[in-house]
Amino acid sequence: MAIEPLTVTQRRELIISLLEKKPITNQTVLAEALAGYGVQAAQATLSRDLKALRVAKVATETGYRLVGGVLPASPEAGFSPQTALDTLLSRIQALEEAVFGRSQS
Repeated sequence: MAIEPLTVTQRRELIISLLEKKPITNQTVLAEALAGYGVQAAQATLSRDLKALRVAKVATETGYRLVGGVLPASPEAGFSPQTALDTLLSRIQALEEAVFGRSQS
């Protein structure tokens, strides 16, 4: 039985999930993490995805961080305006923690 390839939106959701779960220090590490889920992606594809997601590589040992990207609402992805807002707010908090070194908790 053939496994259906992920859509662009699904791959990008997986990238976001990986970035939120563990440090991704470079695109090779990201490609390896995706491969662990059976997703093969070329370096050029990862570059486009990271740019589209507005992911920045921060000069820390943790590497890439979500700093401002929110996936557009998509019926395929099941995103709602509330989900997009919640995602944006959590990313703003993560950025504040990265820049100012403090937690709101």
